[in-house]
Amino acid sequence: MGHEWDTGDALCGRVGDGHSPPEPGRPGYTGTDLVGDATRVLDAYGIPAAHVVGVSAGGALAQLLALHYPRCVLSLVLISTSSAVPGNGELPAPTGEFIVPVRHVLAP
Repeated sequence: MGHEWDTGDALCGRVGDGHSPPEPGRPGYTGTDLVGDATRVLDAYGIPAAHVVGVSAGGALAQLLALHYPRCVLSLVLISTSSAVPGNGELPAPTGEFIVPVRHVLAP
């Protein structure tokens, strides 16, 4: 049986969603706190690692989870997000191992 955790899930909720109202403009709760919460949820359920999907800002948090707690991440899927850490913004070129199968799939 699989486990699913979503920061928007009614089970977990989000800080400031009505259960713990922050001071306007000063939430006092950081992305690092949210990443830590994710590890504590996994630990509380006895789940050593999970397949993690992050969308938009959740993608940045998922990246931080993978960088700071790699033991918790079996796989990482990032959707419509950007880098969570500073960089030059350039991605490496695709490798031959990637290009050959993609060409085969895209061929008419």
